[in-house]
Amino acid sequence: MLIIDEEICIGCGVCVTICPTDSMSVNDQGIAEYKKESCIECFECIEICVQDAISRSDD
Repeated sequence: MLIIDEEICIGCGVCVTICPTDSMSVNDQGIAEYKKESCIECFECIEICVQDAISRSDD
């Protein structure tokens, strides 16, 4: 599962461009979010996030 830190995310959209399943998006508040049902947990978004706003949870 992904965790997106809303206080750190700047809504740059880099995670959106790298996501192979189009699960990532930037919401109306300018914060990244993702669709759990389509995320394949490749974690490319974690690697590319320039703000380190995305992490993973083992839950």
